[in-house]
Amino acid sequence: MKRLLVLTVTLALLLLPGTALANSWGLKGDLLSAVMADDAWDDYTSMDQVGNVAAMTSRYHNALMLVKDGKSPLEVYTRAVWQPTDHKDDAKLTKSGSGFVLSYGKQESYTFIPHEDSFILTKAVIGDFTLTLTQDDGLYIGEKNGRTARLYVWGGYTLERFSIRLLPRSIEEILRFNTMRRALDSGSDILGWYEDAMRPGKLYTPVKKGTVPVYGAPSEKAWRAGSGKAAVSLKGNIWVLREWIGEDGDTWLHIRYEVSQRTHRFGFIKASQLPGYQVVGCDTYQQIAVPVRVADLTMAALTDDPLVSQYGQHLLLSGTEVTAIGMYNDEYALVQVEISGKPAWLFAPLKDLTPNAGDVLWDVMAQLEGCWFFHAGGNMSSDYLQFHADGTFCDPSIPENHGVFTVTAYDPAQGKYWNDPPYELTLRYADGRVNICGLTLNQTEYDMYDPETDTVKWEMRDGFSLTNWEGGGGYVRIDEKDVPDLSGPDGAVG
Repeated sequence: MKRLLVLTVTLALLLLPGTALANSWGLKGDLLSAVMADDAWDDYTSMDQVGNVAAMTSRYHNALMLVKDGKSPLEVYTRAVWQPTDHKDDAKLTKSGSGFVLSYGKQESYTFIPHEDSFILTKAVIGDFTLTLTQDDGLYIGEKNGRTARLYVWGGYTLERFSIRLLPRSIEEILRFNTMRRALDSGSDILGWYEDAMRPGKLYTPVKKGTVPVYGAPSEKAWRAGSGKAAVSLKGNIWVLREWIGEDGDTWLHIRYEVSQRTHRFGFIKASQLPGYQVVGCDTYQQIAVPVRVADLTMAALTDDPLVSQYGQHLLLSGTEVTAIGMYNDEYALVQVEISGKPAWLFAPLKDLTPNAGDVLWDVMAQLEGCWFFHAGGNMSSDYLQFHADGTFCDPSIPENHGVFTVTAYDPAQGKYWNDPPYELTLRYADGRVNICGLTLNQTEYDMYDPETDTVKWEMRDGFSLTNWEGGGGYVRIDEKDVPDLSGPDGAVG
């Protein structure tokens, strides 16, 4: 009888349509057809699906998958969901207008709506913290218990850009994120500039036999991922980001490559080992060396795969000091560390770091007390600035623009500013914005128009200049009575 039952069930399964028999994914509609067409997703199952969007899981990896219609290719976003190692396997999807909401329990949700050819995050709710899109160009406002902070993300958090792991989840993380982006701005092109920031590098396909060892820094003494065996196949795709000159004097290539559809890797190979590659021999990218540390009550997971898995290769504890040599994609700092005594250059989330600035120079800050007007060069800040003895500042023409400022000594070895200024000025606005520039005090000529004589008089006045990596602007001291009122009728911040 048991044999007859087994035979009956087996025959029934064989008579099922192929799609039903193969649908171990738990999917339906156009999304099922798209996933079935690619064997890479055979071991995935659906945690939840709404329309043609699904949160998918496998033993080692999760992803958000979608198709826009039956003719569109499958889109896979690995950074949009928590991974199995995060122990959050309760992803739920619900429809919201023409978009969808991704949620994890009652305390964590992310709302996306259609935007151009993608979806964009309009609201994140994480406990009692909310992050809300206020302008399509990418201005978000974070809020918790009445306290707010502005976060600007170029183009907004589209699904291509969104990372659930990197999204600031508190006011403090927004402030650190804003600060680190300004502190490392001079090194934003450390790995070159590419039109598609999520797919950087120039593609090479050698189509050769063999593999090449991949190191975590431009040195054969450097740490290697993959339990010390990381290597790239010369039969696959290799994207070259830039050249480096190693301590051995050889030219090294900073590359990225696919380990699998679930994992990419950034690392270093010798230029001489990439068939067909011609050494450019000129380095036009800005390299900096900024001391930073892991923020209090925080740990920073360093990765060599910022684009796909974000897998943590090394963990830095709170207070750990490292050197940041650049910034990648306004999300990560490229930092120099040692793993088991071997050098490694890995990516640390900006929101987990803070500049390791020196002592505040109150004597220099005292020299800035008063009103100043921008009068020459490139605009590095507001046209009008007023500094106060208590360490606060404002734009006296728009008083709603205000905050606190500090001046610290600047070390030219950091390589952030073209003119190697003696100081660094940090402006922290009350709304969360941050501006960091090189500061030089000086004397400057200022032209004064005399309406009674219809002539211009020149006189020397106190001045200062603010600079970044490529330019600067000059300010001159003025009387407060000479500042115009530019406030909006509703007190709008300019």
